Amino acid sequence: MWEGPRERAGRKVVYLTFDDGPNPTATPALLDALREKRVAATFFVIPGYVHEGTAPILRRTFEDGHAVALHSGDRWLMLKSPADLVQEMDEAAARVERFGGHRPRRLFHPHGGWRSLSMIRGLRQSGYRLVGGSWMMWDGNGGRKRTPASILDGLRGRGYDLTPLPERA
Repeated sequence: MWEGPRERAGRKVVYLTFDDGPNPTATPALLDALREKRVAATFFVIPGYVHEGTAPILRRTFEDGHAVALHSGDRWLMLKSPADLVQEMDEAAARVERFGGHRPRRLFHPHGGWRSLSMIRGLRQSGYRLVGGSWMMWDGNGGRKRTPASILDGLRGRGYDLTPLPERA
């Protein structure tokens, strides 16, 4: 199972993560907001969304100092054998490197948080850390319109450090 990083006592931290990219419509605006606020985050990318058309977005994500890690686009990944999962993770990491210029961090966030024992074994064999749990921007906002900048300002205003996930706890 996933265990979050251990932090110094008294430090309030939010590990910013974003899934389902790179998205030509949403990701550039999000990168702009993060750059403006001088905040780094972790982007969990779907390998099928990584291609020549999104390569500039992925390269910018790395260049702006964000962490990039792997995400799955569907639940079928949890049904693969550990050996097949290792192969798929290796191919996905190579794809990110080919189009983004850097290898992704060895972190994996499964689609919808779905996981299986086979998936956990495959991730361990390939050296990946399973990342679970998420809070969506629209969770609990009571219908208020929120922007990434307003959320970042609100978190900082409450004393939180905003940072990407470390590769190892």
